[in-house]
Amino acid sequence: MHVVYYDNCCSMCQRAVAIAKKADRKNICEFKPLPTGDADSLILLEDGKKKWLYGKAVFRLLWLLGGKWALIGWLYILPSWIIDPLYRFIAKNRFSF
Repeated sequence: MHVVYYDNCCSMCQRAVAIAKKADRKNICEFKPLPTGDADSLILLEDGKKKWLYGKAVFRLLWLLGGKWALIGWLYILPSWIIDPLYRFIAKNRFSF
């Protein structure tokens, strides 16, 4: 079982989790809100072993969901220095989206 920790105070995060829950047809993920104030990243704990943060967590989650989501999810193989700045930009400006 994979656990996804997210910012429950962020409407963009809530929408993304709702989409992920709907896409999780195999029920491989459990979604839990982060404690208030600890929400600077989406966190994916894969099988209780591997911890993914920021953009890597998003793309790895999409990869694990499979199907059409894997078409984007393969980007998790890119280095963090490429995808994490984009994640941080969106997170910083999420109330503008």
